[in-house]
Amino acid sequence: MSALLFALALPSEAAPALTPFKAQYALSVDGVGSGQLTHWLTRRDGQLESHMRARINAITGEETGVFTLDGQQGVTAQRYRGGYHLMGLSRYFQLDAEDLARAPDRQSALIAFGRSIGPAKKHCTPKTPCTLDYTDQSGTVRTLDYTLSPHAPIKTPVGKVATLELTLTAHGAALPRLHALVSPALPGVLLRATLDASASITARIELESLTLDHKTP
Repeated sequence: MSALLFALALPSEAAPALTPFKAQYALSVDGVGSGQLTHWLTRRDGQLESHMRARINAITGEETGVFTLDGQQGVTAQRYRGGYHLMGLSRYFQLDAEDLARAPDRQSALIAFGRSIGPAKKHCTPKTPCTLDYTDQSGTVRTLDYTLSPHAPIKTPVGKVATLELTLTAHGAALPRLHALVSPALPGVLLRATLDASASITARIELESLTLDHKTP
């Protein structure tokens, strides 16, 4: 699931306004089962929080990135925390601003990427792939390769939106590989995605509901 979450910094172009939201997805993993993934973007005390929570059978995981907006498209990550739980075994992590100084965490980076895909579609094509960096839960900076391709508009719970097809892989490797549908109008929302985590494990998410909070300043 970590490959779903990433960051990007590109030349300046007006980014869409960030609207807090709650997105719910159907989640399935081959050989594991099906469950639900929920993603919230909220605004609190002058900062933004991107929070994801997933559950499949006895497996649960969640993570939160706290950040501020930096210029037209970037973010400044402040904190990153989360945990994963499986059959009584738990693992927790927490990073601060110093740990995230080189690249944003996955949650903060996902929002930065979502705000940047409008201009990115002009440069990051299958013929000219781009790279991006994010910080994982261990504090290690990871590099990903990605491309964006045109895709027909689709209907969503909040209306019809223009979309782009995203293909993303670990830098210099065939796997893991993510195929996703994204929209410049909905920064941070994955409309649907398939993640080939390995030769034998594939995860899928499909957007089921989306609520936009236009009232939050």
